[in-house]
Amino acid sequence: MISGSITVLIVLVAFSSPGQTSNTTSSVSQSSQTITPSSASAAHPIASNSAITNPTEPKTTPPIAPTTKPDQTGNSTTTTPPEKSRTCAKLSLIVNMDWNEMLTNKLSKFYEMFATGLSMSLRSLYNKSEYLNVTEVTFTEEAKEVLVNATLCLVVKENEDIEDMFINKVKSGKLDVVPVKNDSAEFEPIGVSFMKWTAKDGECEKKCEGAAGPIDIERKCQAERYSCNGHKNKSDTSDECVKYCPSSNAAIAVPSLILTIGILLSFSFQ
Repeated sequence: MISGSITVLIVLVAFSSPGQTSNTTSSVSQSSQTITPSSASAAHPIASNSAITNPTEPKTTPPIAPTTKPDQTGNSTTTTPPEKSRTCAKLSLIVNMDWNEMLTNKLSKFYEMFATGLSMSLRSLYNKSEYLNVTEVTFTEEAKEVLVNATLCLVVKENEDIEDMFINKVKSGKLDVVPVKNDSAEFEPIGVSFMKWTAKDGECEKKCEGAAGPIDIERKCQAERYSCNGHKNKSDTSDECVKYCPSSNAAIAVPSLILTIGILLSFSFQ
């Protein structure tokens, strides 16, 4: 489920008792091992906060590395893909866990545990992506629970709607194994723009020149700093055929012109 290397330090600290914390920290500092994908779910650092104690604070915290899938040789690559091939967004959600002030300290193990857990959960959701990186992670108190904000960047290789995937997953009440508030998901694409509203293909012919009814309109995604892969176009409906269908303007203009000419001719014969 997860590639890259995550030390067992997080897991041991998360689930150790207060009396074991100092011994665990000192022993892990001398040797570390990686968590394999098969054991990652059971070792998720924020699956439950009921057993989390206040760990001893480290002087520094290593950054969370981007996760990548193994290449054809079975080795993971740490090469960062170019910006134009990455799809990025700002996202937020509320975790159903008691607020802890230690989450505001980015040098604390508590912050590191939760930030790493978020990255693991997103890696599980977007498991077809060859590259995924979670940055700018912040935690703030929201009604005594944990409001999470982060920036997500990934490489989308398949035809996936990453916004719907995230929102629908949060609606289920669980992000991987993390309990979340099901109506708290927010997702904002970054590094792209959306063009002006236009009628979707075929809508003018079907609705404005044929059967009546509101037309489907859209704002198409346009890549700028980042890619549009995985971002859906913005959609809406409108009753204004004239505004979005040039052919409707012509259809209205011609009868109006004929009517005007008829009126002028009628006056000319009087």
